[in-house]
Amino acid sequence: MVTPAWPEQALRANIHAQISLAMNRIFTEWYPSRGYTFNITNSTSYDQYYVHGRNIFEVMEKLTDDIFNTYVRRQGTIEPYYTEYCDGKSVTCKGMKQWGTVDRANEGKNALQILKYYYGNDIEIVRTNNLQDIPESYPGSPLRRGDSGTNVRIIQRQLTRIAKDYPFFGNPGTDGMFGAATESTVKAFQKQFSLTVDGVVGRATWYKISYVDCNNCKKHRSACDCAESERPE
Repeated sequence: MVTPAWPEQALRANIHAQISLAMNRIFTEWYPSRGYTFNITNSTSYDQYYVHGRNIFEVMEKLTDDIFNTYVRRQGTIEPYYTEYCDGKSVTCKGMKQWGTVDRANEGKNALQILKYYYGNDIEIVRTNNLQDIPESYPGSPLRRGDSGTNVRIIQRQLTRIAKDYPFFGNPGTDGMFGAATESTVKAFQKQFSLTVDGVVGRATWYKISYVDCNNCKKHRSACDCAESERPE
């Protein structure tokens, strides 16, 4: 719940959070990794997308135009931060409390200071002139034994990181060659995460590997992309 009568810095903090949360969903391919065919919803219960032409208050339009090409991230990373937020009254959450941003702004905090209050001091606001549609990372066809190239190497790197927590997966190598070792690791991964155990990296396996790798990177606070396709910064 955001109202145009709120202090400008509170409004800015909320817009930054809304933009970053939506970008995080798209960047990490959160929905495709769970089998959905879309990248973002239009429900504020989950996230939200921009609807061109929607009637909004003038002050909100002005601020959104000013900071539309910005997002929040952790220092040392490129991933838009998952800026979880809620109204703080009828709904509570671990992230930013929207009504609380009004109090913080009235204390004299600017938008970045408000965001740091809720998300930690190691975040920053980044401005980019290269916001664009992000293509899905899945290469379009399954990867299997005998294949080679960049997409195989991406899967190998992700599985290698995942295998640090699941050493029984074995070492797939990172040479870009889908050989017996990579196939064995893929099968072990598929068995562990209740996928069809065929050693082939289809869409479901690709996104499950990306999802598990993303969670492991966050758990270990590693500087690695959740989905390793080329990302504009």
